[in-house]
Amino acid sequence: MNIEIEGWVVNVDVEKTKSTYDSIKESGCLACGCNYCLNYLKNLPDGLPAPIREFFKSAGIDINKDAEVYEEGEIDRSNNYYGGEYYMWGTIVSKPESDVSTLDKLSFEFIAPTPLVQDEFKKNGALCFSFHTELKWLLN
Repeated sequence: MNIEIEGWVVNVDVEKTKSTYDSIKESGCLACGCNYCLNYLKNLPDGLPAPIREFFKSAGIDINKDAEVYEEGEIDRSNNYYGGEYYMWGTIVSKPESDVSTLDKLSFEFIAPTPLVQDEFKKNGALCFSFHTELKWLLN
């Protein structure tokens, strides 16, 4: 299925992506369990822009099962900068002029899998959704 988001068109095997996420026991954040990761999870789903949430749903990506999320620094006392990755089975059909797209405070691109890929996606045909975003600090 072709899905368009911010000038990107990706062809995603939605059913295969969904079934792969069903086989993943826990997210990278839960496996880590640090306060930065727990804060990321506490921001979900509303901390990510609606078009990203809609894309994840259309593509079969479980928003609660990130491959990896990492904190990249404090912006101020209330906000931190995060990066991370989610995976799907698919290919890039076309991309915008810029390799990185931005929605609200989230920038993203589709890239080849990195060493952070979940074992379940370590096969030919995986595609990485790599992002950077600003999120509120919600933990006490």
